[in-house]
Amino acid sequence: MKTRSIIQTCEIVNSKGHRTKAIQLHDGSVRGDSSFVKNTVYRILRNRIYIGEIGNKGEWYPGEHEPIISMDLWAKAHGTFDVHAQLRSRSSKQRNNPSFLKGMLVGPDGLAMTTSSTRKNGQQFRYYVTGTSQKQGAKNSPLTPLSARTVEQEIRKRLASPELLFKVWQQTGWQPR
Repeated sequence: MKTRSIIQTCEIVNSKGHRTKAIQLHDGSVRGDSSFVKNTVYRILRNRIYIGEIGNKGEWYPGEHEPIISMDLWAKAHGTFDVHAQLRSRSSKQRNNPSFLKGMLVGPDGLAMTTSSTRKNGQQFRYYVTGTSQKQGAKNSPLTPLSARTVEQEIRKRLASPELLFKVWQQTGWQPR
């Protein structure tokens, strides 16, 4: 509730040295024991066991265990995240996303880059950011955000070059009839 941000919550939890639960699999390998990322924290925040309920076949019932989190705090947290999710969903459906390279660029972390934006004085600034930045926050990213406008202009310029088109044509081995 204090941060009002899942990524900031991840950063706080990780800075305190917490890791996800380690589970030893039948083949001897271990799953888990990793840093907290956005999806992990989101799953924890949605787990109704913390408010004293137990699930069975998609239904939730009062459990025999004591709640760890009060229902009041649970409702406040979900009100915050649900409102933000609705606003993000509505705005993403309404806007025309001009970021044509989204998912085509790969960052040094090996994950596809996606778009992010910010506003200053009413003007929108778009960026391409790494997958690590989206999951763990910009502080943990191996690459600073790249100006979408600059990257897209450079790609368009290179794609429009006759030399590039000629090289591609040569590599395909296509011959006119």
